[in-house]
Amino acid sequence: MHVSQINRRAWLELLRPPNLFTVPGDPLAGFFLATAGGGAPAYALAALTAVVALLLYMSGLMGNDVADYSEDLRDRPARPLPSGRVSLRAVRAAACALALAALLLAAVAGRPVFATALLLLLAVTLYNGKFKRFARLRSEEHTSELQSP
Repeated sequence: MHVSQINRRAWLELLRPPNLFTVPGDPLAGFFLATAGGGAPAYALAALTAVVALLLYMSGLMGNDVADYSEDLRDRPARPLPSGRVSLRAVRAAACALALAALLLAAVAGRPVFATALLLLLAVTLYNGKFKRFARLRSEEHTSELQSP
């Protein structure tokens, strides 16, 4: 197998393609529910909003893998980052590029989409950076409480 094919496969593994098909449904459903009965919906805006959601989702996946790098080294060494098939630097750059592209497209879509995208990006970044570890600690505490006699 050629090196570029291996690298491509690693990037696809990071992006979890089967999950990507589930992403546009939520913003599209919300958009059509919000515009129901209000005349002809703006299909281009709906599609653009779905693309923004998809870009933010992919950025979040990569940020999640970066945040889990130490844990993955120990528990999932075959994943693309701990195995070295993709570098941390490249994944960080890709996550930032995807987030920036999402925000640029959201700005084109208008203030409501941009504000929502910005808040979503902030929430995902905070989760991957801080809240995930807190949630994990709380889960471990709860588990140990359940196992105590």
